[in-house]
Amino acid sequence: MDEIEISRTCRTASSERYILSLGEEHVASLDLHFVSSDQIEATLVVLNADVIAESELTALLDMLHHRLFADNEHQRIQARFMVMYGKFQGEYSPGEAQ
Repeated sequence: MDEIEISRTCRTASSERYILSLGEEHVASLDLHFVSSDQIEATLVVLNADVIAESELTALLDMLHHRLFADNEHQRIQARFMVMYGKFQGEYSPGEAQ
């Protein structure tokens, strides 16, 4: 798998959202929910199964865990990932014409 760029797009007191990209293409979305100081519930939505095959998920999740939580402060974090495959439809807000 080529080098995936991870860009944080949103952060709150208890969650973060990332977009994973290869070049100009968004290939996945990752939402992290900080349940406690050592537990994270994560949702990974793969947007392109041609780029991220199911057989590559373990390696991708290991890479994400290492790149996002590798420092000493986060070494005990346990992350549980829910993984879905889908496609990006766009960004919507209530009341806006599409």
